[in-house]
Amino acid sequence: NNFFSELDALVLCSKTENLPYSSMEAMACSKPVIATAVGGLPDLVDDGKTGFLVALGDVKMLTSCLGQLAVDPDLRRSMGDAARAKLEREFSVEACVQKHVELYESLRGC
Repeated sequence: NNFFSELDALVLCSKTENLPYSSMEAMACSKPVIATAVGGLPDLVDDGKTGFLVALGDVKMLTSCLGQLAVDPDLRRSMGDAARAKLEREFSVEACVQKHVELYESLRGC
């Protein structure tokens, strides 16, 4: 049994991040992510669609977003579904390989 499948949502209130695997794992399990808008998290989380992004230190907004998800199972489900779809579309092995191929092709003429 996967830890992330037991969650309703993932809250990641980091001061610094790169592209956290924990958020990707939660998204793969169709869970919305509430995260601080630091590092690579804005590339991963679409605010209002796959979860919520909050400013670093904005505890009031973080708790408000968590409250919204706590009382609305339909919102959790729709954001979770969107999170999984985004992860599959943009961060799958195939998508990453394609991005690398495109990068290498763009550099070929340099």
